Amino acid sequence: TPAVGVHRRDRFVPDPQVLAREWPSAATSDYTHSGYDRGHLLPSADRVVSQAANDATFLLSNISPQRPALNRGIWSRLEAQVRRWADRYGKVYVVTGPVFAPDAPCLKGGVGVPRQFFKALLVEIDGVYYATAFLLPNDTKISGGIFDYDLTVDSLEQVTGYDFFFALPDSIEESVEAVSDAAVWQ
Repeated sequence: TPAVGVHRRDRFVPDPQVLAREWPSAATSDYTHSGYDRGHLLPSADRVVSQAANDATFLLSNISPQRPALNRGIWSRLEAQVRRWADRYGKVYVVTGPVFAPDAPCLKGGVGVPRQFFKALLVEIDGVYYATAFLLPNDTKISGGIFDYDLTVDSLEQVTGYDFFFALPDSIEESVEAVSDAAVWQ
């Protein structure tokens, strides 16, 4: 439930921590007439406990170029579904990120355009862990529903090269990352 007075203000700004380190930063103008939305990695709707928490989701370090078909469609539906799972299970661990092709195009300011976006999810239910992952294309047209893009965490690790949920004991990590239990996620 949103805190009283928390509103989505859509104020996209460079991250002050990035600027303080004098690292390159995206600018809102990079997205102008680019054909890409400013897509959230951590959704605004997931941070409604305070206005500061919601505003932080609009830092450009949390934003990545997404095609409107992804950002306004299936990605938005996946974000909403993750919130429903969080309501159902009390807590969901979520890792979200982009997947770049070696020859990834860039916006005019140099921001790389991912070819795909992923979410890796983990829940604990009565002491038992369950995991799943989603890998969505950053395309101009996307067909199907979110479960058409469901895969095991092991499979996502092969695509990304990342080791998700490595803090779990190895025996648990290996078993939960190898399957996606439809009864938990659908």
